Amino acid sequence: MGRETRKSGNFVVMTMPELHRIEGADTMLLPERFTYPFCYEPHGLTRLAAERVTEYLSGRYAHHDALEQGKMLGVLVALDSEGRLGYLAAYSGEVAGLEKDRYFVPPVYDLNERGGVFKRGEARITALNRVIEWLERFAPMAIARERLARMAASHEREERAFRERMVVNKAQRTARRVEGALSAEQEQRLIRESQFEKAELRRMRRRHEEERRPLEVMLNEHRERILRRKQQRKQMSEALQRRIFGLFEMLNGRGERKTLPEIFSEYDQTHGGSGDALPPAGAGECAAPRLLQFAYSKGLKPVCMGEFWWGASPVGEEREKGKFYPACHHKCMPILGFMLQGLDVEANPLAADCALPLSVVWEDEWLVAVNKPAGLASVPGVAHTDSALLRLQKMYPQARRLMLAHRLDQATSGLLLAAKDDVTGALMHRQFERGEVRKTYVALLCGNVAADEGEVSLPLGADYHDRPRQKVDSERGKEARTSYRVLRRFARHVLVEFTPHTGRTHQLRVHSASSQGLRAAIAGDTLYGGQTTVPATVAEILTRDYGMSQRGAAGIWLQSQSLRFTHPMTGEEVNIALKKQVLKFA
Repeated sequence: MGRETRKSGNFVVMTMPELHRIEGADTMLLPERFTYPFCYEPHGLTRLAAERVTEYLSGRYAHHDALEQGKMLGVLVALDSEGRLGYLAAYSGEVAGLEKDRYFVPPVYDLNERGGVFKRGEARITALNRVIEWLERFAPMAIARERLARMAASHEREERAFRERMVVNKAQRTARRVEGALSAEQEQRLIRESQFEKAELRRMRRRHEEERRPLEVMLNEHRERILRRKQQRKQMSEALQRRIFGLFEMLNGRGERKTLPEIFSEYDQTHGGSGDALPPAGAGECAAPRLLQFAYSKGLKPVCMGEFWWGASPVGEEREKGKFYPACHHKCMPILGFMLQGLDVEANPLAADCALPLSVVWEDEWLVAVNKPAGLASVPGVAHTDSALLRLQKMYPQARRLMLAHRLDQATSGLLLAAKDDVTGALMHRQFERGEVRKTYVALLCGNVAADEGEVSLPLGADYHDRPRQKVDSERGKEARTSYRVLRRFARHVLVEFTPHTGRTHQLRVHSASSQGLRAAIAGDTLYGGQTTVPATVAEILTRDYGMSQRGAAGIWLQSQSLRFTHPMTGEEVNIALKKQVLKFA
């Protein structure tokens, strides 16, 4: 559809990044609503467009180091003013060697523009960096530091020797007092000796301090000069960042414009903040905002979109080449929240009400275990008001401070235990915290697991730049251990029983998807690259034999199957497993 084209191997590439044709899309129906980018099943058109991008990269950049190190790519399917269908492609951030390739849409603001605001500001900061480096390597200061270190060591040796003599002299004075009665004059002489030694030690320390002071003053003044330059550099960087963010003027489907600081300030205010929040580094440079910005600027009508990974996975994160992932929350949630205004966007499946019932599996005077459906949150949250806790409180209005003993992810189904009073709840919660409750889960994984059983031990921590994702973090992560056993193997999936020995957030999901773990994400878990499509025959077996179910994009094929614990009130062992018969519904 581009007016000017050039040949590149087997591909025709637009000299300007206009819509690329999608071969094979003629028979596909357009989606009724635009993609909700934070939890979605890629539309067939999105998949076709991603395949074309993959072919292009494989043909043109087969051995591109920067790409192979890992990069998020994006595609946006759109209609032009004449109703012709095509797609746009983009990559997040920068990729050396691709900045001039017009196959991809340009950045919202070109940070590398020669003579631009960023380049000029970067040059000033670079010049200041050179000054700081020169000051830190300044030879006379290095000599002064070495001289001061030698002097301090010499003073320490002298003071230590004097203190050792004081100890010997004190022992001798004590021995003289023990040997026999001393005259008043002799006692006073011993006291004066002790006082003189203490005074002499103080004089020695003052003399040493006076000797060191000129060097210390000179070095402190030099450190202050360096600190002032570093503070100046920090202020310059922050000012440059604020100025750059002000140049990112984002568009939305209504034709409105807002800068990144305006977007993040309003987002912060609507979420209970003061409105002072600044955009994080890299905001506005992800693939999704780039694609929407270019589409709006060219008068194109967005149809659907998706982001997929290319290259190696970042350390600790779970990314697999060719798999689709949701947009990041940290940088893109506020931006896309503005940019999608004016489009008919799919509803957030995680915020939708769950119509499936909450069924009681087991209960007694103190505890109740229910089968929580996928898509129902354990507790109320920002995006949803319905929850298992609220339903249980309605079921047991007479219960004194009913509380959950543990939680399940909203996307996970299965056994959830609650206490009917706060005392029982506290005792039960303590058992979960100490790992004294034996839990088993059943999960359908995408791909294959080599061993029939084993254990995954990978420390986990929050991905603060992309909540609610978790990641493998060997430095700050907490211990997380999971035993697994293969129950059944299918053509492209494997059914696994998990026994977690710790209770970290998303533990089973990360241990499954991690390249250091099982290398097979849980089916339906789009957050970690799990495929959403499961063969009907497999789904039927899971539903029939294990009572599992998946509630669209809001659920994953992971179910809490059993709980075994010591009853906090009776001391008896309780073993609860899912059954098809239930007692009542909520």
